Parts: sequence; structure tokens; C-alpha cells
Amino acid sequence: MKNGNAKLNDLLYTIDHRFTIPDRVAAFLLAMCPLLQHYRGPVYNAALSVMVLLVPYFLIRMTPKLQSFRLSSLYLVSVLVLYMIYRVIDHGTSITEFGQSGVLIVYFIAVALGAIDVKFFCRVAVIVSLVASILLIVQYIGFYCFDHHIQLVPVSLLLPSADQWVLGAKTGLAGITGKKNDFYRPSAFFLEPSHVYIYMFPHLLISLFSGKGKKALLASAIISVGLILCTSGMGIAVVLGAWGLFLVLYNEKDHSYSVKNVIRLRNIIMLILLVIAFLLAVKYVRPVRRTVLRLFTTGTGATAITARISRALRGLEDLTPLQWIIGVEDTTHGISYNMPGLIAAIYRYGVIGMIMSLSLYARSIYDLKLPYALVGMIIVVTSFFSAHTHSTVGMLYFTLILMCGYLTQRRECGIFSKCRRSKRKDQLKEKEASETEETLGSVEL
Repeated sequence: MKNGNAKLNDLLYTIDHRFTIPDRVAAFLLAMCPLLQHYRGPVYNAALSVMVLLVPYFLIRMTPKLQSFRLSSLYLVSVLVLYMIYRVIDHGTSITEFGQSGVLIVYFIAVALGAIDVKFFCRVAVIVSLVASILLIVQYIGFYCFDHHIQLVPVSLLLPSADQWVLGAKTGLAGITGKKNDFYRPSAFFLEPSHVYIYMFPHLLISLFSGKGKKALLASAIISVGLILCTSGMGIAVVLGAWGLFLVLYNEKDHSYSVKNVIRLRNIIMLILLVIAFLLAVKYVRPVRRTVLRLFTTGTGATAITARISRALRGLEDLTPLQWIIGVEDTTHGISYNMPGLIAAIYRYGVIGMIMSLSLYARSIYDLKLPYALVGMIIVVTSFFSAHTHSTVGMLYFTLILMCGYLTQRRECGIFSKCRRSKRKDQLKEKEASETEETLGSVEL
């Protein structure tokens, strides 16, 4: 019996400590899921197929963790797990919804138990972002220097539901309505500029505010170029906001970020130069000018912002008080207009579902240091405009990034955390102990 227990312990130790290469392969595949979600796959789509395929591996990977498992181990993802359960029982369920919720529950528990290599996942995602940015530069060179669009999307492998993006992927000039733009809008191997933005903006923020030196700054600069060249309005806004915040908060002497650094002459000058560079780009760089104009005015009277949310907001006006609480129905498939993630969460699962779905995003703003706190903040803002913050792949993608923040850059205490008070108590106790030792020393003398 003892030999059996010893062999079992050895096996669990091996699984827990010697699965480095399989862990990295799994993390790599998860980082590819946002790219694969619109391609054909045996289970719904290629991304969900990968996620389902990896479930048995992560179940095995979690097995050694069960020896020391406590419910408190899940406190970071507990609300998300409850949200997945709530989705299933709120209005009844379907096989698709039940399967997606079950798969996400496994992943939320796996990441909370440390069974997913989130650090390597983020490294892969940064590399993907850098490669996409470089390819966007190549596409611009091909189009403006050689009058040729370099197609990087294998459109023959796309799902029928992705037909709206095919013409844009082939030409770099068409939007989802099929109407040709009067300026170039490439998106590398993504399907459209908004997909570029969703994937890449976290890694701009993390690289820029990580304080990890010149390589991280270079990476953030390259990713910034990619976000600007894809002409995503939200991408350009985040680039400008991120660099503006960096320039006014950063102190190069001690690599710190603080509000007190705003009054430094160097930071004010750099911010002014950034504003001038942006205004010049708006005036002389046509894609940037057209993108900025889309944010604030169009010939039809609807801006890119109002076009994304106005009809969705009007769709909520007819909800009854009960529907505001628990939602209308599980699906938005019958709705023809754009339904952003936050508004869709209210429509489908009510205010209850909306609050639970945003729980980790909002919590990270208070729990994590500046880079990941900004990521959480931008995700919440993006949920007003994009459906991807609440999609199956999107929720997994952002959760893995934020959990990397909890693993690597968590504050000693959050803004509303009791640990700030307890830390103060510990400091007082240490001071009292030091004073006591000094007093005793003087008595002895």
C-alpha cells in the first residue's frame, strides 16, 4: 500500500513539475485561439475545437493541485464560474451554451490553480502582436509602393459566418458592409482592424508600463505602429492615451510612475510633442485623418461610436423591470445590428449577468499594478463598443492575461483591501519592537 502511495505521489510530482514543454504547447495553442475563432473546426469553430481538445490535458494537469485544494483557491474566478452556471440556468440552455460554459469553467478553475502557464501565454501573445505589426508595415509598403495588397488571411478556411470579412481580407479596402473604403485598412492575419485592436492593446499597455527597459519600450513602439496602421479608432485612441499617460507619469531616473511626475518640464515638453505629432498625422496622413473623422463625424450623421451603440441602447428601452434584472433570452442571433458585450450581457442575462461578467475585469483595476490595472480599465470601456469582451474566446483570452497580472504584478494591497490596514499594523508592531529593544539595550548599559 505504501509503495502504491509512493508511486502515486511520484506520478503527481512528475505531472506537476515536469510538464514544461506540454504546458508551453498548450499555452501557445490558447494564444492562437483569438485568431482561430472564425475558421472551420470539428467543434463549432477551430478555436473552440482547440479549447475542447485541451480540456483533458488541463484536467490531468490539475490533478496534483487537488491535494492542497481549498475553495479559497478559486476566489479570483469564483464570480466568473458562478456567471457560467447562471448562464446555463437563467433561461434554460442549449447544447452549445452548456458546452461553452462547461469548457470555460474548466479553464477558469485551471488558471486559478496554476495549471496554465499564463506567463508563456502572454509571451506568445506579445510575439503574435509584434509579427502582426511588422506585417502591417509590409502590407502598407506593398500597397502604396507596388499597388498590391498582400493577402495574409486564408479565406477558403473561414466559416460561412465570416463571409462579411472576406472582401476586406482580399483587398484591404472593404468594410463588413461590402462597401469599399476610400483609404487602405489592412489587418495583417486578422480579419478586420477591430480584431487587431482586441488582441494587441493589452500587450501595448503591459510592455509600455512594465518598466523592463529598452526592449519592452521597443516592443510597445512596434505594437503602437501596428495599432495605428490598422486604422482602428479604438486602437489609435488607446495608443495616444497610453503614450500620453506614459510621458506625463514616467520618471526615467528611478523608472517610477507617479502623478507628481506630471509637473516635470521634460514630461510636459514630451506631451506637447506627442500632441503636435498627432495633429500633423491627422493633417497629412490620410488613413489616420479618416479614422479620426470617423470617430466624431460622418456624412450620414452617425459616428463610429454612435453606430456601434445607439441601436443597441434603443433595444434595451423596451425591457421590463424583470428583464432588466435577469435578461430576455440566451441568444442575440435574431438581432441584426451590432450588440456590444456589456449591452448584450444585459439583454441576455440582465444586470445580474452584466455585473458578474465584468467582475474580474473591474476587480483588476483595484487589485493590480498600473499595467494590468489599465488593461482591466480598457477592457471595461471596450465592452461598451465590442462584443469580443464577452465572447467565449474573448473572456478566456482576457482572463488569462489578467491572471498573469495577478501572478506577476499584484499589489501588496488593493485600494479597497484590508491588507493596507494590516500592513500598517505590522509596521507599528515592528517599530514598537525596535523601540523596546533600544530601551532594553539602554537599561543594560
